[in-house]
Amino acid sequence: MIILYGKEESPTVTNTKLSTPHPITEAVEWYKAHYESYARLAERAANLLEEALETANIPYHSVVWRTKTVTSYKQKALTRGFLQPRSQISDMSGIRVITFVQSDADATCRIIERLFPIIQTERKAAGSNGFGYRSVHYMAQLPSEQTTQPAFADLKGLPIEIQVRTLLQNAWAEIEHDRNYKFEGTLPPELQRRFSMLAAVLELADREFEAIALAIDEYVESIKAQAAKGNLDIPINTTALREYLLSKFPELTPLPLSPRFATRRDAEEIVREMLGMGIDTLSKLDAIIPPDFSERAREHLELTTPSGIIRDLLIIHDANAYFRVTRRQHSQPIGPDSLALYSSYGLDAELIRLQDAATTPEAFWREMRDAK
Repeated sequence: MIILYGKEESPTVTNTKLSTPHPITEAVEWYKAHYESYARLAERAANLLEEALETANIPYHSVVWRTKTVTSYKQKALTRGFLQPRSQISDMSGIRVITFVQSDADATCRIIERLFPIIQTERKAAGSNGFGYRSVHYMAQLPSEQTTQPAFADLKGLPIEIQVRTLLQNAWAEIEHDRNYKFEGTLPPELQRRFSMLAAVLELADREFEAIALAIDEYVESIKAQAAKGNLDIPINTTALREYLLSKFPELTPLPLSPRFATRRDAEEIVREMLGMGIDTLSKLDAIIPPDFSERAREHLELTTPSGIIRDLLIIHDANAYFRVTRRQHSQPIGPDSLALYSSYGLDAELIRLQDAATTPEAFWREMRDAK
């Protein structure tokens, strides 16, 4: 599927720059004949880049690709006054990578520079005294190990543009692009000042997101270091829980053990349940884990999540206290795998199922009565 990003350029033509009809007509016919090749080039390059980012564990918001339409190609030749469009237009295929923070954008750039032969690099940024559009643009080609394959041999030497931006840099680019359509030329001083202030706010926000991301990474590393030393006197939060479980139960990964909570609500629920049972540090959680829990979990559970493991541990530790505290406020019902796990510890799985189905004590006794 071809994903188009951005807006088409305005078809305004100035007589002083208008190319002669013959070179444009010839170039347009040539591009029509080669359009599919450029579409395949964009798709293949985007797939390679996504695979490389995934392999390197570099977080990114999106990787989109597009192929310039024949109409857009013609309009660019006309509006820019190109006399030789075939040699002057090179962005027929394009990829845009949008990352969350600047460090991820920098890491993405390093991947691109290793993966593709780079023809040209352009780092677009506002001057030191102003604010504005920021982005890294590469003009690249497919690597030779790709173009030596028969399926991609016709793509050898074709150029592709790759843009790398953060989410907020992309937001600014879209705003600025839209302004250029609404108001061509110079803005009045007061409007220009307000526009520059907006750009400054976005740049500051981009830097603060980067700082927060770095602080989170440092916090995660500190948890790992403390856990490795046996110091678990760490307050309960979702980041601490995730890192603790991944280090405590690495053998559960084949289930698989998902490294993330399913949703924000899921994460908030399990923290609330733990605090309600008086478990407010990792050391207190560690103290209630049965020595053989990992072995029994592998035997009875097909897959699990951080919240699923913690909820199982809380119920195995004290099911009555768990349901008294939670009143069945969690969003996910207890599954048959977990019930089998509870039975292996000598708990009454049917009673737990009934407690889980009841949202109030009255409902519980109704469930008990109906079950008889």
